[in-house]
Amino acid sequence: MDFEVYRSLSHDPGANLNWEESLFDDLPENTVRVVFYINKDAVVMGKFQNPWRECNLSYCEAEGIPVFRRFSGGGTVYHDIGNLNFSFLGPKDWDPNWIFQEVDKLLKDKGVHLTRTERGDFLHDGKKVSGSAHAYKRNKQAHHGTLLINADLDRASKTLKGLKGRISTHAVQSCPSPIKNLSKLLSGQTAMSLCEEWADLFAKQWQTNIITVEPNEYGSATDPDRVYKKTPPFSYLYVNEEDSLSAEIDHGIIKSFIVKDNQSEKDWTEIIGKEWKRQVLVKANAPNPIRKRIAAWLAWERF
Repeated sequence: MDFEVYRSLSHDPGANLNWEESLFDDLPENTVRVVFYINKDAVVMGKFQNPWRECNLSYCEAEGIPVFRRFSGGGTVYHDIGNLNFSFLGPKDWDPNWIFQEVDKLLKDKGVHLTRTERGDFLHDGKKVSGSAHAYKRNKQAHHGTLLINADLDRASKTLKGLKGRISTHAVQSCPSPIKNLSKLLSGQTAMSLCEEWADLFAKQWQTNIITVEPNEYGSATDPDRVYKKTPPFSYLYVNEEDSLSAEIDHGIIKSFIVKDNQSEKDWTEIIGKEWKRQVLVKANAPNPIRKRIAAWLAWERF
């Protein structure tokens, strides 16, 4: 078995995520790769999730926080420079819990004792400090996780608030949990110092060199088609005392859009076939009664 240790020198979330996926796609047989990287602010969804349900897109847009859809399943997470990302890429017959056991052991060596849930999350005093996700492809597997060291928890909380109550979907849904940082338990250690330390430990354990990479060649921009048009079909319903708005969306494209009030029901056919995005709805030439209701809805919804 060949062992490789990688550490990214970049904090670009798009470049790091694309690089990690390419390391998985190009994984040779009989090779285990451990990957460490730290991203700037970003929202990273699971492969089968709904961005409108999982995160506050208007807040992300206002704050310049990009949204990505990764190649693995699982829930939505918030990344920033206080969050350490680690990955295990290896043969399908390798123990999938291995990387998490290693992380658990490394933290115990520092006096930090965690509990691992059935879903694969790590908890400390009942609060989540690490989430995980996985992917399988032919004869190989990928397991990766996050570790909150000194992340901006308030910003994370504001980011991960989507339209949960009004969307009906079969897409995978995240399970929100109270979260906490580990920095105080690690004598103020940062995600960056831990990233460097653990990469060194794995390299020494396997008697190999760390492969450091500036993965900018993999591109940094988020792919809107991947983020929005890969979304499983869903329906949306907004109701208040005066009227209601309902829509059916299939892979990011509006299939139906109906506005009702006490006297009438209007099917806005001009919007059919367009993308389900705030910008599209704001700029679309809707009949005046519908336009007023949509403006009020958008202001209330923060969509």
